[in-house]
Parts: sequence; C-alpha cells; structure tokens
Amino acid sequence: MKVTDFLRKEAIAVPLKGKTKEDILEEMIDKLHSCGCLEDKDAALKAIYDREEIMSTGIGHGLAIPHGKEQSIKKLAAACGVIPGGVDYNALDGQPVFLIIMLVGPENSAAQHVKALARISRLLQHESFRQRLISSNNADEFMLAIREEEVRYSK
Repeated sequence: MKVTDFLRKEAIAVPLKGKTKEDILEEMIDKLHSCGCLEDKDAALKAIYDREEIMSTGIGHGLAIPHGKEQSIKKLAAACGVIPGGVDYNALDGQPVFLIIMLVGPENSAAQHVKALARISRLLQHESFRQRLISSNNADEFMLAIREEEVRYSK
C-alpha cells in the first residue's frame, strides 16, 4: 500500500489557512469533501473529533495524523496540509504542529486503516522528509515529495 493510493493532489492544502486545531480539522474535512472523497462532512468531522477525545493525534515532531472511520465514507482517503506558523494541537510533545495528514475510511475497514496509518508513520519518520514536506510551496511539490519518498522507501 502506498500513500499515493489514497491521497489526491486536490486534497493537499499548502498552506492551510486555519489558526486553531478546530479550524484546521474543518479545513481538512472540507478538502476531502470538495474533491469527492466523502459525502457527509459533519459525520466525518465527528469521527475525527471522537478519535481526538481518546488521545491527541498530534504525535510530536511537528506532526499530527488525525484519523477516523465512518459508515458514510466509501473508501480510504487522505488530506494533507502545511501550517506555516504552526498550531497548538495539544501534541504529545507539547510542541506546535506544522504538518498534518488526515486519514478517513469506512467504518468496516479496520485492517486497511491500520495499514495506511503504519505506512504514513513510516514515511514520516525522518526529520529531513518532514521538513521537505513543510517547505513545499504548493500541492504539486508536496505530492512530488511523497512520490519520490515512496520510491526511495520501496527500494
């Protein structure tokens, strides 16, 4: 499984405009909705918030991976964004989040969901790659970076 299997360029926001965690999450859901990746924005956002209540998905190192599953979502999809000044995300390390990768999927897709989260986490484990994504000037550069890292990673 590759991130590019479930990430469309139209779902990448460089930069995100939101100034709060809530604004950012809503903006990401809007991206997924506008590119046809989900139908029910409110239900998808609720799934994301329900997961955030369990524990923050701000995993540290300036990265957040909010995720949720919901019955109206037909297939796995991701949205990505860069937050230029960072945002207080209640991250596990207490630091601001600059890079966000949101994953949504069907309610009955636990195995696929976990595989996708693992793939995202592995790709983003290197600081140099995270910085390359954060310094992207637009969605094309962001997507190119992901594609190149996936090729490098698969060798």
